[in-house]
Amino acid sequence: MKAEAKTFYKNASPYNPTFYWLDVEEKTMPNMDKGVKAFRDELKRLGAEKVGIYIGTYFMEEHSISAKGFDAIWIPTYGTDSGYFEAVPKTKLNYDLHQYTSQGHIEGFKNTLDLNQIAVNKDTKSTYEKLFGSSNQ
Repeated sequence: MKAEAKTFYKNASPYNPTFYWLDVEEKTMPNMDKGVKAFRDELKRLGAEKVGIYIGTYFMEEHSISAKGFDAIWIPTYGTDSGYFEAVPKTKLNYDLHQYTSQGHIEGFKNTLDLNQIAVNKDTKSTYEKLFGSSNQ
C-alpha cells in the first residue's frame, strides 16, 4: 500500500488538494485495516496534511477497518437510491460527508451522478471549511 500511496501523492500533490481521499470499496488484501493504515500513514509521511476515508459502514464492519486517525470520513448510504436525499444514515460513526444517491441529475448533464452533502448533524460552514478550505481565501 505504500507504493500506491506514493503514486497517488505524486499525481495529486501538484494540484494542492485540501484533502487526499482513500476510497475503500473492495477487499484487496487479507488485513484491510493494516493496508488502510499503511496507505494513510504513507500519505502523511509524504506531506499530505489531511487524509480522509470514503467507505461504506457495512464494509468497515465486515472487514474490521477503523476510521481512527483519518481527518474526515465520507460514507455512502443510498436508501432506495431514488436520486434524492431520503434519510440520515443510521450509524454511530462521526462522518463528515454523506453520499446519498448514485442516481442524481443536474440540468445540462445527461448522465446520472453521485450526489453528496455535508452531514446534517454537523455545522455546515465549519465542516465545509474543514473539507474545502476557508470561503474567505
